[in-house]
Amino acid sequence: MLFRSATRCLIVGDGTLKARFEKMVAQEGLAENFDFPGYVPYKDLPDFYRQMSLFVAPVWQESFGQVSCFAMNMGLPVVGYAVGAIPSIVGDERLLARYGDIDGLADLIIDLLDNRRLRLDIGARNHVKAQALYSVEAMLKRYSDLYDSMLAQVRA
Repeated sequence: MLFRSATRCLIVGDGTLKARFEKMVAQEGLAENFDFPGYVPYKDLPDFYRQMSLFVAPVWQESFGQVSCFAMNMGLPVVGYAVGAIPSIVGDERLLARYGDIDGLADLIIDLLDNRRLRLDIGARNHVKAQALYSVEAMLKRYSDLYDSMLAQVRA
């Protein structure tokens, strides 16, 4: 695997695998390249997203990766495995690796880290998509439309 000494990895959140990941990183001598802040309150997440150049969706069996939508809204490109709702959220199969294809996911990450213009273009596209589909305003509009439709059927 290619070692990228200038690359920093920010692993946000807690969970059963956190200690294992920290140990693996230390054993590989990469502790300087990783930061594991643990649990971060929702209100503080934007500050962490602002530190990122891209977001790797942590989804491996979850049905909907809400944090990916948050990252998109912050103008970040999102890559990950093609599982759960991630293909629908990301909307671009070129940004997804087959589940378990670690090398494929690493290649996607490296390609984006090496191509700032592409990262910015995807991030801008993601921001527009997140606002249109996943913002509170968009969700309220869809709920309102659904309720209006249901009321119209009841009245008919």
